[in-house]
Amino acid sequence: MSNENKLSPIKYMRPVNKKGRSEIAQSQPQIIFMNNGKEYLVKFKNNPQGNRMLMSEYVGTLLAQHLGLPTIPFEIVYVPKEFITENKLDSFQFKHGNQFASLYIENCSGLWFQPNKEQVINREMLAGIVVFDFWLRNEDRDASNILLQPSPKPNFYIHMIDHGNCYPRKSTLLEIINNPKRLKLSVVHNWCMSMLDDKEELTFYLNKIVNFNNDLVRELIYSIPDDWGISDEVKKEFYTDIIEAKQVLPKVVEMMKGHVNP
Repeated sequence: MSNENKLSPIKYMRPVNKKGRSEIAQSQPQIIFMNNGKEYLVKFKNNPQGNRMLMSEYVGTLLAQHLGLPTIPFEIVYVPKEFITENKLDSFQFKHGNQFASLYIENCSGLWFQPNKEQVINREMLAGIVVFDFWLRNEDRDASNILLQPSPKPNFYIHMIDHGNCYPRKSTLLEIINNPKRLKLSVVHNWCMSMLDDKEELTFYLNKIVNFNNDLVRELIYSIPDDWGISDEVKKEFYTDIIEAKQVLPKVVEMMKGHVNP
């Protein structure tokens, strides 16, 4: 791809605040207008959550895309030092280089209200969101990181965002298997489960995950930008965690089926 076709920053717009609050979100994301005429939510190197978060965001989003789940389109964008300095982004301690930039979609809301089945045009993906989050142990799936986009009113298209807190662990899944009381569903997961027509919707996505090519998982992890400074040891650990979690996920999904009440 030629350089002129690559995404690049044109104008700094604003920080992203938490819903209903004045303070900036935890990873201090920023809205930037790019050369393709669109705004992107950019998560920077050296943000307060660290570059390990960027790896989880990047790999989690790519895995979700390959599984056909409703993620927001994203790009890796190079932000030069001059842009950071001119827009005083160095006050956040951000570093120049490759950043994670997801398309900013206007007029979306979080799950502040719960639409019914008929209103959700991609309802069939909701089972996948739940199974995916348990696979990667995304315990941050609250009402603010699932987006409802009017498509058109009164209907909505659901987007899943924020995979930065994905920390898959076989041990935590085994804890759920050994102690069913540890199976806790978030508000978002409970809503998704209430929208299912059949328990086998969970099985459909479980099978996609179990059969996901391990070599592709490794390839995605090792395609992380080099300047994020993620060591080979951390990458290998992340890969092992994802594969081992996949091995015990079927038993957890069987337990989850008990929460489906169509």
